[in-house]
Amino acid sequence: MSIAVTAMMISLHTPLTAHAYVGSIQRTQTPPPQYEQVAPGVYRPPPRAPAASDTPSVSQQATELLRLLDTARMLTRQGEYQQALDMYTQGVRQYPDLALSEYARLGRALLLYQQGYASQALLELEDSEVAMKGYAEVHAALAAVLYAGMRWLCW
Repeated sequence: MSIAVTAMMISLHTPLTAHAYVGSIQRTQTPPPQYEQVAPGVYRPPPRAPAASDTPSVSQQATELLRLLDTARMLTRQGEYQQALDMYTQGVRQYPDLALSEYARLGRALLLYQQGYASQALLELEDSEVAMKGYAEVHAALAAVLYAGMRWLCW
């Protein structure tokens, strides 16, 4: 197929506009104020701002949060409950928008209960139950805390 036929087919399928684009260069009669003139009637858009390299990507954030969760679990197994609680808290505060942070909230609530802060643990577990509807871990933890804290209701 020749170039003329291809150009004609493309022009039949594209709407007519006041300007035409050629690669990253725009051809127009009146230039937008921020565009640079390359040739008579040809203008180049301004360069894009570079991506913020200081902001970690979502995968980097998830990797760091997983590292914090693993470290907190290891500290819990070793009996270092306050340090583990600090790691869970750090994960919740640094990455509140990641779905993985709900596991940090759950671990934090369980450690709070284990350290004797039952009412705070109960509040956090109830928040986790709303956020993680349907997760068996949350419902089991909440049931255990409620059962252990309110045995007097059963007897």
